[in-house]
Amino acid sequence: MSSLSDQGYLALATELQAKAGRNAMSLELADSLESAELRRGEAKSYRRVWLLFFSLFLVVGLLARLLPRGWRPAGFGDRAERSVFEDARCVADQTAPFIFMT
Repeated sequence: MSSLSDQGYLALATELQAKAGRNAMSLELADSLESAELRRGEAKSYRRVWLLFFSLFLVVGLLARLLPRGWRPAGFGDRAERSVFEDARCVADQTAPFIFMT
């Protein structure tokens, strides 16, 4: 009878370990889904900030193009080969990452 109860305990322990393994895997999956959701949220925030900066620098670039060359802000319209959109994109690309450096 004691060997039967030992086998029962062994089966119960094996079943509990299997459940614990599934729970650990589900917790790891939940953590990875949560971190993926967090990354997705950060990506959305970055795109919003970048779009805000792009819009702002596009307006600044358009206004800078109306000024004489000597009065233009640094980085806007310095090169004749770049369009105002390229200027705004370059400055937004350089500025937006600094928001997320904390």
